[in-house]
Amino acid sequence: MADPRAHVTSIDTLERFRSSLVVFLERANLVIDEIGDETNRTRMWLQSDQRLYWNQEIRRRRQRLDEAQAQLLAARISALGEATHAHHQAVRAAHEAVREGEARLQAVVQWSRHFDSRVDPLSKQLSRLDNILNGEMKHAVHYLTEAIRNLQEYAEARPASPSAGAPIDQPAPDGAADTPPAGV
Repeated sequence: MADPRAHVTSIDTLERFRSSLVVFLERANLVIDEIGDETNRTRMWLQSDQRLYWNQEIRRRRQRLDEAQAQLLAARISALGEATHAHHQAVRAAHEAVREGEARLQAVVQWSRHFDSRVDPLSKQLSRLDNILNGEMKHAVHYLTEAIRNLQEYAEARPASPSAGAPIDQPAPDGAADTPPAGV
C-alpha cells in the first residue's frame, strides 16, 4: 500500500519567502519613516528657513538699492547733474534684485500655504500603506511562521502504523492476515 502521508518538500522555500518578506517589511518601514521625516523637513524649510532667508535677503537687497540710489544722487550733485551710465545701471540692477527677492518670498508664502493641501492626500496614501505593512503583512508573517512550524512538525512525525497503536515491526494477529481489509 502507498504511503498516505503528504510529501512536504518545500519548507525551505517557504522559509526563504518568509525571510524575504520580513526584510521587505523592514526596508519598506524605513522608507516610509524617511518619507515622513523628509516631508516634515520640507515643511519646516518652507515655513521657517526660506521665509526667514528671503526676508533677510530682501532687506540686504533694499540696502544695496539705497546705496546705489545714494551713489547716483551723489554723482548727479558732484558732476552738476551728470550721472554716469554705470550709476543708472546699478540702480536698475538693484531694483530688479529687490523685485526678484520679493517674488521669491511670495512664492515661498504661496508654497507654505498650499503645502499641506498638496501633501496630505499623498500622506494619507502612505499612511494606508503603512497600516497594511504593519497590520496585514505582519499577520501574514505570523501565519507563514506558524505554517512552517506545522509543516516541519508534520514532516518530522513518524508515519502512523497500519494497525492502531501496534508497532510496525510486529506481525499481524492470527487470522488477520487471511482476512482482506474492509471495503476491498
